[in-house]
Amino acid sequence: SSGINAEWPLRPGEGINGMRRGLGITVSRELVSSGFYFATYEWMIQWFRGPNKRIDELTSMHMVLAGGISGMLSWGINYPIDVVKSRIQIDGMNGPREYTSSYACFKCMKAKTGWAGLYRGVSATLMRAFPTNAAMLPAYSISLQFLMKLKGERELLY
Repeated sequence: SSGINAEWPLRPGEGINGMRRGLGITVSRELVSSGFYFATYEWMIQWFRGPNKRIDELTSMHMVLAGGISGMLSWGINYPIDVVKSRIQIDGMNGPREYTSSYACFKCMKAKTGWAGLYRGVSATLMRAFPTNAAMLPAYSISLQFLMKLKGERELLY
């Protein structure tokens, strides 16, 4: 059977609309998270680099620290959006829908549990975020440096 048939029972009576529930807040989360992550990583790399170092003079440890710290900061700021996204996606699975919008979900959760409820579980996410993000962008940067050296270019774009 197809992937659509496998998902259909998850949203009885909603059809295709049930499968895309939470799409808007998911896109918002990704935009905020990625923007913050890449900007923070780039800022940290430039800070480690200083005015007199070429980018290829940075150590792998600089890149690992920049990636890990950037990932943790990104998740720390973005975690409440992820919690709301998850609530929106499961809303109505076992009864009537509780929330009319992502904003309504956020207001309801904040009223019931305060900011602490919106950050419940963040410690596990932050513990996972450092090693995951410490590997991702540094691996890309190191690969790019390697390819630039193969091409005969001394320094990256900046």
